[in-house]
Amino acid sequence: MAEVQIGSILVRKAVPDDGPALASAIEQINGETVFLAEPGQALGWAESAQQRLREMQTTDSGLYMVATNARAIIGYVGAFSGRLARVRSVIFVRHLGVRQSFRRQGVGRRLVASIESWARAKQAHRLELRVDEHNAAALSLYRGTGFQVEGRIADAVRLDGRWHAHYWMGLPVRARTEPRWNPLDQPRPKQRRHIERLTLREPLPRDARLMWEWERTLLAGSPFHLKLPTEVSGPAWIAAELVANAARKDRFALAAFAGPEPSRIVGLVRAWIEPGARVRHDAMFGLNVLPEWSGDGIGGKFANALEAWARSRGIRRLTTWVQAHNVRGLRFADNLRFEREVLVRDYAVIDGRVAGRLGLGKVLC
Repeated sequence: MAEVQIGSILVRKAVPDDGPALASAIEQINGETVFLAEPGQALGWAESAQQRLREMQTTDSGLYMVATNARAIIGYVGAFSGRLARVRSVIFVRHLGVRQSFRRQGVGRRLVASIESWARAKQAHRLELRVDEHNAAALSLYRGTGFQVEGRIADAVRLDGRWHAHYWMGLPVRARTEPRWNPLDQPRPKQRRHIERLTLREPLPRDARLMWEWERTLLAGSPFHLKLPTEVSGPAWIAAELVANAARKDRFALAAFAGPEPSRIVGLVRAWIEPGARVRHDAMFGLNVLPEWSGDGIGGKFANALEAWARSRGIRRLTTWVQAHNVRGLRFADNLRFEREVLVRDYAVIDGRVAGRLGLGKVLC
């Protein structure tokens, strides 16, 4: 990416050696605005900033651009591409900040332009971000660089004793030319399976292979999921994750086991509280049941258990995403009184067709 000079300010790509200075600059800028992380909140990756930048550079999975004045970092923007193959061309702009004394000098605009240039070089098709509805300066910047509002996330953050919403914004970088998915209401199996004993419980490390088999079965031939069967982590990784999550209060998992031992998993719900002090009231989740087991009330039981867990943790809202052509999934969410907050029309290509996606949210209290 080409360097850009703005008077005495240089905008360039961050390199691994910038790690400590970048982490320090981010914390400093956080203290100059109410709209980024809480002042004084330490970055989780501050001690490994150099390694983080090196990994991003090696894998081309993300980028930090920095604005410097007399070699001191006075602004930054961090952006990351999707982890899965089907969304690798979606770039999420995670955060952008400029020192207060250097604002309104075109620095933010150049930082956004540098990320857009990187996205085009990667053949990405869209940039996206979220921003506080009361952050007038950021909204002006993003609108001025072509971003459009695609939705509003209620009770996204609490500032000054009141809840603020976030706007979800997107910027098309490259047009999609593939045909679009039409709404699809996947029919239930014509033949009902034999009713088996069903047990709902937390998955344990010994269930890792069952979880691996369940997810690969769920994804095989599915027109609704972004992950491919080949991207499912192996049983050993799953077991290690289950061990690590067992003692964490910010994780929730419940599986539906069918049949006598050895049983199989036919449904799973997982949730995690968003990292960061300002969004720790929000829990993201994924809930899926194998198609042949739909209509037996498993999804409803999962939803009730998830909501009970969230309320016990003082969580204010639940958040999830559903592909826009998934009629059954959206109907299920509507029945649970989730609000359709965000609509991304061109998000991913699934089996040769463009799929949009809907961001869904439910405020619990």
